[in-house]
Amino acid sequence: DRSSPCPWCRADRIFAGGRADQWQWQRQEPGDGIAATYEVHAAPIADNDDIPALIILLYDVTDRQRALDRLQVLNEQLTTLINAFPDGIFLKDGAGNWLLANSAGLQLFGLEGVEYFGKKDRELARLSPFCRQALLACEESDEPAWEKREVCRFEIALPLPDGRTRTCEIVKAPLFHEDGSRKALIVLSRDISRWVETEKALRTEMEKRKEANISMRVLLDQYREARQEVEEQITAQLKKLVFPYLDFLEQLITLEEAQECLKIINSHLTSITAPFAKKLSDPLLGLTPREILVADLVRQGKSTATIARTLNLSKRTIDAYRISLRKKLRLTNKKVNLREYLRSVYSPGD
Repeated sequence: DRSSPCPWCRADRIFAGGRADQWQWQRQEPGDGIAATYEVHAAPIADNDDIPALIILLYDVTDRQRALDRLQVLNEQLTTLINAFPDGIFLKDGAGNWLLANSAGLQLFGLEGVEYFGKKDRELARLSPFCRQALLACEESDEPAWEKREVCRFEIALPLPDGRTRTCEIVKAPLFHEDGSRKALIVLSRDISRWVETEKALRTEMEKRKEANISMRVLLDQYREARQEVEEQITAQLKKLVFPYLDFLEQLITLEEAQECLKIINSHLTSITAPFAKKLSDPLLGLTPREILVADLVRQGKSTATIARTLNLSKRTIDAYRISLRKKLRLTNKKVNLREYLRSVYSPGD
């Protein structure tokens, strides 16, 4: 015997305006307290100039809403992950429209704060005068990557406001649907200005000192070692900071499409770093992916309870991982703080 509509109902508005409306309504299910989500569609039944009644349809969209909520959480986790990576990471669709870019990539092209989603490089070039030519060159280089159907590498020069030039290596990995049509293009950018400047300095020095072959060989060896060190650091960062979290996300995700996407990203990141993957001496690379996750969280100062909650494990299991880490890192029976040790050898900037 209600004299007015329920708080969630918009009947008064529809009676007054005479227009159909739709909205979502949530209510707590009795017992478990879990919120159920309904999509409400309401339309007036007109009788000449009068509206005596409404037709209201309720659709239970709880499962869909919960799936969307889970996807939002996973998207936030993936965004945090790629924004932590020092190199630029981009994802384009088969038509060349930007779908995703991390903070380093947006900063590289001077696009911080720009709404890039769904735009092509040539559209973004108008919004970044300093990087206009570089963005146009990036768009032109997409086609060779699609045609070769394999990972492609090239270099571009990016002008800086202070007059200097930044040299970047661009890596493009094309993805295709089962029918062979274009699916997506993964693009990685890496600042190699220091390498280029070093190489240029070496060439100048070699021209000036052609007779000093021995000294030149020493400098060249140092340059190669420096470049190898940077490449090994990139490989180590992927193995320590990216792949374990990708594996962990893959275990959390239940949607097959999202799992397949993570597997593709994992595969192509591996193929991109394969050419310079060396035998590294980093003691943490001998750990399992789950041990690396625990080690990373310990290094960040997370408590056992926090780590257990994050990884959905028991405190006893985390304690076992701590013991295993000390054993593998040869810290057993040593008065060495595990967190301080990990901070000294396990740094994202290493």
